Amino acid sequence: MTCERAQRAFKEAMRQRIREVAALRKISDDEIKPTLRLKHQEIARFSEEHGVNIGWLLEGDGEMFKRPAPLLTLLGKGET
Repeated sequence: MTCERAQRAFKEAMRQRIREVAALRKISDDEIKPTLRLKHQEIARFSEEHGVNIGWLLEGDGEMFKRPAPLLTLLGKGET
């Protein structure tokens, strides 16, 4: 596979993962349109806004969504 073809395949795979998240979270096509351009800022914003694991979004590695913080972290140490 040439470098250009590999890059094209990488981009299309990432767009497909964005569409998967959109389908699961019921995000409109208009809302994901900027992210599908694959600009760094838009990818980061999408990842943070929708709780998507950036490793999964970029490479397909790991879980689709970030895991929630442990309850103790949310409550603060020593609080119950």
